[in-house]
Amino acid sequence: MSSKSSTPSPASSPILVMKFGGTSVANADRIRNAARLATSEPGPVVVVTSALAGVTDELIRLGLLACEGARAEVTAAVGVLRSQHLAVAREITGVESGALATTLGGLLDDLEHLLVGIELVQENSPRTADLLVSFGERLAAPIVAAAIEASGGKAEAVDARSLIVLDDGRAPAAVDMAESRRRTRAAIPPNDDVIAVVTGFIAATPDGRTATLGRGGSDYTASLVGAFLDARAIWIWTDVDGVMTTDPRVVPEARVMAAITYREAAEMAYFGSKVLHPSTMIPAVDRRIPIVIRNSLDPAQPGTRISDEPSPDALGVKAVSAIGDLALVTVEGSGMVGVPGVAERVFATTARLGISVYMVSQASSEHNISFVVGHD
Repeated sequence: MSSKSSTPSPASSPILVMKFGGTSVANADRIRNAARLATSEPGPVVVVTSALAGVTDELIRLGLLACEGARAEVTAAVGVLRSQHLAVAREITGVESGALATTLGGLLDDLEHLLVGIELVQENSPRTADLLVSFGERLAAPIVAAAIEASGGKAEAVDARSLIVLDDGRAPAAVDMAESRRRTRAAIPPNDDVIAVVTGFIAATPDGRTATLGRGGSDYTASLVGAFLDARAIWIWTDVDGVMTTDPRVVPEARVMAAITYREAAEMAYFGSKVLHPSTMIPAVDRRIPIVIRNSLDPAQPGTRISDEPSPDALGVKAVSAIGDLALVTVEGSGMVGVPGVAERVFATTARLGISVYMVSQASSEHNISFVVGHD
């Protein structure tokens, strides 16, 4: 990236962060569309990309197959991934070989070597699994960057492991915000005419090992990068028009909401709506950066704006969401009445097992405690 000495701020450096999900970069046509969206906006843009649609799930499957010693099946599947990515690169650049093909070929060779190693030790440890799934975004970023250049822009793929560092070596671990902000601002200057295409979902441990950011990881990357760069907005490009009032598969009359608050989005996500995972919004919320959910397949739609500004129709019911596959657990007995510490013991057990509790109810008689958990 080119270097500039000015210090970014929300007013002087109106950076726009665009995150493209897997369906928005599923094939060459959609990647070209993403490139057009990135280059059509005035002012500096930073792109965060997910892996091509289905690739992350395939990498997870390959890790399991490698542990089972299914080398022939693994080799064939890596060949399919190789053909897929090189074909997309060829469609975008118009050439059979070149710098992009060389970059992708090197990454795919590394992937194949890693899978051989997993087979030899017959173990796919959490650290190895993180490295394995990182290949999806690492393959996608140079392709998206090449598409931006093919559409007339300037772009450079940026490995998020050089930007986002965790504050310890365990997973899940918190992001070291101060160090990650320093790295990001140094690597992506304000008002740059080069579009940084950042790998979503992945980060690095303090000693440089690959780590992943968990559920909603690419959205979290976009939120982090936007916060570190004091972006004017974060656009999440997906395959829906925005946040719906309810599930349109259940209620055909569901409509897109023009605006909701951060808190409303978090509540909807917690109770089953496929918006953003609540934790992914935290960096943007802390910096009061609006998040806009938009449809990359129909960019004329304005989408849903998520911010701290209440919408004009703030009163009344705005949306309905539901969670399925839940179980109600009841702990009861006459020996509980008047005994202090029973609830503490119950929920210490769920915490130790890593079980999230959705709802709690206790009878006034203290005869029982009921709580709702995921069915699995």
